[in-house]
Amino acid sequence: MIKVLITDKLAKEGINLLNSTDGVQVVVKTGISEDELARIIGEYDGLIIRSGTKVTARVLANPGKLKAIARAGVGVDNIDIPEATRKGILVMNTPGGNTLSAAEHTLALMLSMSRNVVPACDSLKGGAWDRKKYMGNQLNGKVLGLIGLGRIGMAVAKMAVGFNMKILGYDPFAAPADAEKLGIEITEELERIFKEADYISVHVPINEQALKLADTSLASGFFVSSILMPRSFANTGVLTIFNGISKCFCKSPIAKLSVTGSTAIPAIVPRYCTSAFLIWPGAIVLTSVPIR
Repeated sequence: MIKVLITDKLAKEGINLLNSTDGVQVVVKTGISEDELARIIGEYDGLIIRSGTKVTARVLANPGKLKAIARAGVGVDNIDIPEATRKGILVMNTPGGNTLSAAEHTLALMLSMSRNVVPACDSLKGGAWDRKKYMGNQLNGKVLGLIGLGRIGMAVAKMAVGFNMKILGYDPFAAPADAEKLGIEITEELERIFKEADYISVHVPINEQALKLADTSLASGFFVSSILMPRSFANTGVLTIFNGISKCFCKSPIAKLSVTGSTAIPAIVPRYCTSAFLIWPGAIVLTSVPIR
């Protein structure tokens, strides 16, 4: 009998699928502490998690019969992969599981910010009727700068084409062969993204290659900019920080931020409750200048 431990909330359909598999025993224990997980992990052949569970070296100190860790999602930054490798434990994820959802959400945030949906809604709920104050901005004909052309980046590009946006793409690793067929103009100069794009959407994982971008004059910490904020840089509209980005620092007017589902998000919300700043669990959108 294969024993599988699930420590984060999963859809019932997924759990039912496991329970219907012969020779598999499923145990669900959500919200357990690191100490408890370290104590019981060796009793199981497999562990299924999402972003809530941290599989640290301490958890893996005595892995027992544990053979595999599956992340129901994309990022595996909450798993100590080097330690798992040393212990002979396979680490897996589901990279395509939320591609369309993430891409749609990216467009939703861009549209919401462009059309001032949140501040206009809040204003109207407060009893005001000020149509001119919340004049929106069209995506049609604007330049979308994509940093990262993996699954999500390419999905965003396909959707943006439907809005008649011009796509300028940069990938720190390698641009996919079909990117240009989709109408994406590929650039090897990151600076072009920040100089020419009206919108910038970032879709790169945190790893050594991606973090080398922090060595450029455009970044500090991860992506930051002195270049997003100057008054002269009036054409840059939105910076969308999505799955895989841990920190964004902007010199002015936005200070230090932790994003992508970080537990630090609730602490920073009160400091950035402005109409030019839209926050969402797991994603953040910043505007460098008010969108007209």
